[in-house]
Amino acid sequence: IPDLIWAYKKVTKHYTNLIPTGKTYEIIMYDRFGKPLHMQARQKKIDAMLTLLAERAPWAVFGYNDDLNNTLRTNWGGFIAAVDQRKSGAAAGR
Repeated sequence: IPDLIWAYKKVTKHYTNLIPTGKTYEIIMYDRFGKPLHMQARQKKIDAMLTLLAERAPWAVFGYNDDLNNTLRTNWGGFIAAVDQRKSGAAAGR
């Protein structure tokens, strides 16, 4: 958890012959070195895991949007610095 930078839930819709057949859920977590960890589980477990991670690592960024993804792809070092600043602020507030 100390190296957690970004985490979000990914939902994949599945189709057979254009007919929806279900969804799969996974949590994607990135560490400070840009390495992703993917874990697939039921939606409730993914949601519970994200809640627990947000409690244990309040400095990390949670959720996904295209702007955030593009920023991370172009300025990972700046993003790490911003998360480190949030982390030091969270530690000082204890």
